[in-house]
Amino acid sequence: MSGAPVDALLAQLERVKQTGPGQWRARCPAHESEGLTLSIGEADSGAALLHCFAGCGAADLLAALGMQLSNLYPPDELIKARRYDTRPRRDLRATLHQISYSSTVVEVAAEQINAGKALSSEDLRELRAACHTIREAAL
Repeated sequence: MSGAPVDALLAQLERVKQTGPGQWRARCPAHESEGLTLSIGEADSGAALLHCFAGCGAADLLAALGMQLSNLYPPDELIKARRYDTRPRRDLRATLHQISYSSTVVEVAAEQINAGKALSSEDLRELRAACHTIREAAL
């Protein structure tokens, strides 16, 4: 997201590595370490979130970067303009688990049909539910 507080923060950090949607790890500028001890995230509001696993406080982190706490938050007018996506992020692990189960249901149904066996009304309901789950995951 261009112009977001997290973008300005990430631009000043070293060894940034994206670990997931809206999540990164980097070298903490507030202490001497080569490890990726700093966790960076982006809240649904567009605010940048920080956590140093070595125990550095946000004030120390920001001072090392020459930033202030206010730099972690988007301007009010951007929040009011709904520039940021306020929908909660999906639990991708749970979604993949649902898709995995649903694909197994589809596979078993396909094998039954291929073997010339009719699906029971309960099996058809389960197959329809599995197809619905897969379609919903794509949205």
